[in-house]
Amino acid sequence: MLTTKNYFHQLDVTSQPNSMTQVDDFDSQPTLKSVEMERQDLPIPALLEPVSQSEEKVHYHITAQEGETEYFPGIKSPSKGYNGNVLGPVMRLRKGQEVTITTENQLEQPATYHWHGLMLPAEADGGPMRVVEPHSQTDVHFDVKNEAATCWFHPHTYLLSPEQLYQGLAGLIYIEDENSDQLKKHLPHEHGVDDIPLIVQDRYFVEDGVVDYEQVFSIDGTRGDHLLLNGALMTKFNTHKRFLRLRLLNASNRTNFKFAFNDQSQFFQIASDGGFLNYPLGMKSLILGAAERAEIVIDLKDTEEEPLYLMVNDFKALEISKTGSLEENVDFSYIYSLREDLLNTIYPEEVADLPFHHILFQGTDERVAVNGRKFQQGRADETYKKDQYYVWRIINQKDDIENMPHPFHAHDTQFRILARNGKLPYKNEMGYKDTLVVNKGEAVDILVKFPDTGLFMHHCHNLEHQEHGMMTHFEVEE
Repeated sequence: MLTTKNYFHQLDVTSQPNSMTQVDDFDSQPTLKSVEMERQDLPIPALLEPVSQSEEKVHYHITAQEGETEYFPGIKSPSKGYNGNVLGPVMRLRKGQEVTITTENQLEQPATYHWHGLMLPAEADGGPMRVVEPHSQTDVHFDVKNEAATCWFHPHTYLLSPEQLYQGLAGLIYIEDENSDQLKKHLPHEHGVDDIPLIVQDRYFVEDGVVDYEQVFSIDGTRGDHLLLNGALMTKFNTHKRFLRLRLLNASNRTNFKFAFNDQSQFFQIASDGGFLNYPLGMKSLILGAAERAEIVIDLKDTEEEPLYLMVNDFKALEISKTGSLEENVDFSYIYSLREDLLNTIYPEEVADLPFHHILFQGTDERVAVNGRKFQQGRADETYKKDQYYVWRIINQKDDIENMPHPFHAHDTQFRILARNGKLPYKNEMGYKDTLVVNKGEAVDILVKFPDTGLFMHHCHNLEHQEHGMMTHFEVEE
């Protein structure tokens, strides 16, 4: 469906809100349940220690393994994790670095390792064809092309990735560069102290208090009625009255999460999937679809509630107690630019001569398809040129039976959103993205290019839809 006729020819430049305020399926999502237990300290994922490191190179070792996790006191649930029982450590990379990662599989099933958001060669991307068999390991090699951002890694194992993620396989990647170095005087950056990772997931627990994916599986996306932050229920975090940075990752199989604070405090979004926004954006709520990320900063000196609660879908997810003294940890201001190269609005005439491509997401349950075709391992349905810009229009086709939003993700790229239904994107979508929510009946135009050659993919990041065919291989050629 690639064509030289570019249909992105009109743009309503009326200013849009700072962030999305509604997603189509909020009303159908399970109500999150509170648990009668004392709040526990928020687990902080450890920073992964390299096997070796120099100024230009770094080598990490990551092992997918079986584990046991006590979600409820005294009840052990089977789980999966990277280098531990559940979830994984934070891997730190730097733009321009030469990276080697030894990926070891100690599971009793095949594993893959996808570095979500990173632009890297096809042989390192970790798609479903890059399998590491049980009790074996392989090395991947790549140079870091991305600017400073919060990315993540997770399984992309064909027909197994929804279950493997639901059981705990997910970890974070922090990328740094010269710009993020310069911003340290303005942004909180002490890991686990004022710079806090939050891996947000929902889970159903069966009668005996364990996670059993097969019992709760849903073909339209397996969700849950309990909320996990960094793999734990009912969490709390104690801190000083300071600026606090939260790195939010929606690591659910399907669920859309709406973040806010219980006292309606304003916070500032500073980054999206692919890196920093132009300026901090003030807002009182933020929606993230599956696999989306955002970094936010809140000034705890200005909040009155004690304790303060981070709300997720109206549930008191994280209790924040300001037990310490007043602390001026950084010189944060919403007027500071976060980027040296500001990202401007892209108008139709600027991309009028670029090739154009439609991506049509169709159906729900077993009827899902992309452009009328279901995924087939190894079959490339689209071909593109390396380093060539394209305009893609992602359409969530209305269905006579059922409609729902789809989180769209493309590999080996950080794209720019041009328009939603012919209108400017939300202001927090003006930066680099690799994942976006497409509501039912919506058309979203993006500007995309690929810096590597080989076989990649784009797909719905509702993982059950992905595995039932809403996924496409594309080939990038020189």
